[in-house]
Amino acid sequence: TDMAGAAIDLMVEELLETQIVGEAYEDQQMEDMENFIDIKKPRFIFAQCILAGGLWIASIIRQSIEAGEIGLGKQGGLDNLVGSWSGSTDLRLVDDDCTSYRFEIWRSWTYQWTHVGINHIALNCLLTMILGLPLEASAGFLRLFSMFNTGVLGGALCYGVWDGKSTVVGMSGGCYALFGIHFAEILMNWKQMRWVKLKILVLIFMIAMDNLNLYFGGISDDNSSSHPLSSNSAHFGGGVAGLLIGCLIGNNEKRDRTDRIFRYSAMVLGFCLVAFCATWILMHEDPMPIWEWGSNSPTYLYQQAYNKRCLGSLWRCVRCTCSDVACRDRVEAIEHSSAGWYLQSVDSASCPTPWYSYSATSASASHSLEFSSIPFDDASSACYVNFGSR
Repeated sequence: TDMAGAAIDLMVEELLETQIVGEAYEDQQMEDMENFIDIKKPRFIFAQCILAGGLWIASIIRQSIEAGEIGLGKQGGLDNLVGSWSGSTDLRLVDDDCTSYRFEIWRSWTYQWTHVGINHIALNCLLTMILGLPLEASAGFLRLFSMFNTGVLGGALCYGVWDGKSTVVGMSGGCYALFGIHFAEILMNWKQMRWVKLKILVLIFMIAMDNLNLYFGGISDDNSSSHPLSSNSAHFGGGVAGLLIGCLIGNNEKRDRTDRIFRYSAMVLGFCLVAFCATWILMHEDPMPIWEWGSNSPTYLYQQAYNKRCLGSLWRCVRCTCSDVACRDRVEAIEHSSAGWYLQSVDSASCPTPWYSYSATSASASHSLEFSSIPFDDASSACYVNFGSR
């Protein structure tokens, strides 16, 4: 048994250990960690986890008292503690009523303080502790604070370009920035690392486990698509931001010409990505995921409408594209008309598909309608409304 164990240890060392000259980077890290725990203390990592976890716990306690039951799967955090300002700190670019939030820049930072369920907050805090403690030991409070929040911002920017139509919460952008910083550390200190292969395998394993947990465990509030979700685009953006900022200001034991090339390249690429993402987000009032470029997949305002003369004795789903200002103005005018029209909000998932134009359906069919196709201006139509006479 002892011989078999020794053989396995030898095989692992041959496969995973890298031969280096001089002191190993890992030895310096262990020394930094010992000094860090004994003298400096992990201020940023503890503060980040305590604040994020404390906000979630406080809001869940309040919700549980109000509801009379404990809801560990509920959304909680800053956005649930701001009262009438709820919905003003999560990450979103457009609301259900087509209100654009792309100029509310603070959302790109404050969304990290709200989480959905104990699984979400616990895993993010666990990742932050495991990945962040050795980094704070070598980088210090201010540098890690800057790098972590660069990841939060990078996650928000990537979300705006790749997604933009959902609502996102959580500090996963910062967590994935820590992954990126570790990979940057490997790039910048490759020749000094004895266990570089093992570290890469561990990082990949942790990323895989986190995504498996996300896929199978889920973090949607009560499994409702109308509540905030974690975003793969925010994870990716945070990881890229962490990699770039890690190359720029992360820990580097021995700087040479190659390291300077990495740093300057990271600075230029980071600037270009920020400029591109910010421009893309600000120029699209109706969020446009870049992978939908050239296709027709707009954001919609959904309503349920009733008018017996025009639509028959059925409530029907109607919709306007957010970019169709005339259609949205007509919806608002209908709400104030006295022509037998009634409107109420509806979840798009409750509406039957496909969507029809008014001329392609009948009063007896419960089809969903494109609101812009209803003939309000035709005086001979049963749908005619003289908005100017109000």
